[in-house]
Amino acid sequence: PLNSSRLVRALTGLAGSNAAVSREPFSRRLGRWIDLSASVGLAEVQGGAMAVPDGPAGECAESLRAEFLRRCRFIIDSALQTFVPGGASTRIRLPVVDGGGRAAVEAAREPHLRFYAANQREIDFRIRTLHARMREGVSALSPELARLATLDEALGEIVSAQSRRLFGSIPGLLGKHYDRLLAGCADAPGCPGGSGDPWLEMLDGFRWEMREVLLAEFEARLLPVTGLVEAMDSVMDEANR
Repeated sequence: PLNSSRLVRALTGLAGSNAAVSREPFSRRLGRWIDLSASVGLAEVQGGAMAVPDGPAGECAESLRAEFLRRCRFIIDSALQTFVPGGASTRIRLPVVDGGGRAAVEAAREPHLRFYAANQREIDFRIRTLHARMREGVSALSPELARLATLDEALGEIVSAQSRRLFGSIPGLLGKHYDRLLAGCADAPGCPGGSGDPWLEMLDGFRWEMREVLLAEFEARLLPVTGLVEAMDSVMDEANR
């Protein structure tokens, strides 16, 4: 559906069909991820009194927001740099394909999926580091935000296993899409001939799609941090009125 997340739209496009949409309320679906012990822990966080810790000198909402945007841009730029062939400024390198033709592109399947998984791990680590930094900074601004940051951390720990499982399924979906592209190229009339190398053209198209999925995944992984920053803005705006 058009109103679904960017990641859902990207993955639905790869699958070539519309995903089933649950009409069940979000809170009820989320509740299935939270067992009794986790519910007790969340209740204790919500009911507890939070002291405002001492933040860094000169810490304010504006500086936290600027840091959030700056670090987000760095994460995105670093991920995009990995898709530049022969890029020397990144630890994760786009796989090199020796020559062209069907055999070379078929052999490139697993290296490209490992490349995507490596980008996933890098983005996950950097967003978790950013999330912890934002929680630390937000907690120093008010007791209300300190409680929210503590609740955010507790809820994040509860849903982390499910999140890893769901995000971890994306390389498999990309692999199935790669196989469909290979089959389509092999079945296309006159594919092995013609101008240029259609197999390498297919690979170029897949790389572009993989890049778009990674950006959509980044956006989805960042949502909890974005929500925390937006909550900070709302609370601080209300306090300044």
